Amino acid sequence: DQTRAMEFTVSSRRDDLEKEMDKLNDAWQPELGSEMTPEIAALDQQRDLSFNGFKMTVDNWATNHYDPAWREAAYIISDNIAAHGDKIYLMRYQQQTATLNAIIHDLEGDMNPQLILLGLEDWLSQITTLNSEFNQKYVERAQAVSGYQPGLIEELIGTATAAFRALKILFEARF
Repeated sequence: DQTRAMEFTVSSRRDDLEKEMDKLNDAWQPELGSEMTPEIAALDQQRDLSFNGFKMTVDNWATNHYDPAWREAAYIISDNIAAHGDKIYLMRYQQQTATLNAIIHDLEGDMNPQLILLGLEDWLSQITTLNSEFNQKYVERAQAVSGYQPGLIEELIGTATAAFRALKILFEARF
């Protein structure tokens, strides 16, 4: 019966440690449970689809359009996008947002005549809107989950450590 009592005590201490670790993990990574995450993921997907379609169109027109003026305009835009990196849609959220902002800035600035010639203003407007909405939601989520409570993490680390030490003492006494 002493063995059975020891197993019960170890099991109880293990459960205590597991509860404390769950609390610590929940406090440490609250953004994983954010209600805004699905909305942010959906905006990112829309943004990716819109930008990738835009990029593929200008890439295609840069080599295959029948009108030389359109080919040249598309080439200028395509070359600019390529200068910002390959596979922009795979970049981390904020890196992608900043990269798209830079591309948008270029297209609205020096490359605006090419954009107008190709009739892509509405498409760029869509990309701009999605990028802005995405960034707004991303920042909202970051602010919501950063409701850092001074001392909370330290307190939870302390209670998890105490639960671990209690379990460790039992093991050391047993073996």
